[in-house]
Amino acid sequence: MLTNLAREVMEETGLTMTSEPRVIGAQDIFNTEQNRHIVRVTYICTAEGEPQLSEEHTEYQWLPFDDLKALPNLDRYLKTLLENEEIIKMTS
Repeated sequence: MLTNLAREVMEETGLTMTSEPRVIGAQDIFNTEQNRHIVRVTYICTAEGEPQLSEEHTEYQWLPFDDLKALPNLDRYLKTLLENEEIIKMTS
């Protein structure tokens, strides 16, 4: 699984993971409109390199946690992790 995660990080961002990733959250997401159940696992790790976005993305930003939490269209599951300070605890 870690090999797959490292490959995805490289493919999506051009960054190379430099630490062991840690799970900071797992969410069950139920999409009743599409009759789908998604299990999303959120990791944190360190990485190096210059970001190079895949064709799926158009931009990126480096933001402090407080600025990230204030984004108007932030994914509600990530927002919950930030509000519960799970990510902040893991990076301290």
